[in-house]
Amino acid sequence: MTTHLTTATPSRTDSEMYFKMLGFTKVSASPVLFSDGKALVELDPDRFARPGMKIHRASWSDLLGDLEPFGPIHERGSTRVVAAPSGTWVYLVEGDAPAPDSAASAEPSVLGSYAGISMETTRMADSLRFWELFGFTVSAGGADQGWLSMADADGFSISLMAPFACPHMFRNPSLTYFNSGSNPEIIAEIRRREIPILEEVTVFNKSGEVDNVILEEPGGCGFFVFND
Repeated sequence: MTTHLTTATPSRTDSEMYFKMLGFTKVSASPVLFSDGKALVELDPDRFARPGMKIHRASWSDLLGDLEPFGPIHERGSTRVVAAPSGTWVYLVEGDAPAPDSAASAEPSVLGSYAGISMETTRMADSLRFWELFGFTVSAGGADQGWLSMADADGFSISLMAPFACPHMFRNPSLTYFNSGSNPEIIAEIRRREIPILEEVTVFNKSGEVDNVILEEPGGCGFFVFND
């Protein structure tokens, strides 16, 4: 079972240019995949596409009954689609995941150190149970603490945040980068490349300086580029 982010692009050309500006490498033309050596993002130009998580597995028949309490399971061709308790669309694909050899060897992006996917959820306990069905286990935090991090057997990481826990804009889902004090230099490079910044975050800095930024790619997925 392999998981990656998928985004709905209104313009394949604009989205490809955006990820190239970030320093991502195009590692597959069909499907269109970009990687920075850690994160893997699929660009879906279908008019009915929505941003979310795509999970590949040999068969989903044994999990469908467990997923039904979380809401309707929709069908799009051979793919089943369910909404996670966070509202994030999850695409259930039967068959092997695309795994281009060049993805792991792609150069790091300008965004720094990748830390997984973040989602905000109004139903933390349900979200925990939902992702456990896919083999994710808690690696930090807890539902009773208002946040938690989880990882699957492949090392794919997600973080779940309670509503209104973050004093900044939150796109569901968002790729997350933590840069251990080097974020001001990364933000300077983002500005140099003229990459649009959705929000400049100063709330975590005692001097009111911009040391965190939120980005948004053309398909609606966010990027947390943080100094933690």
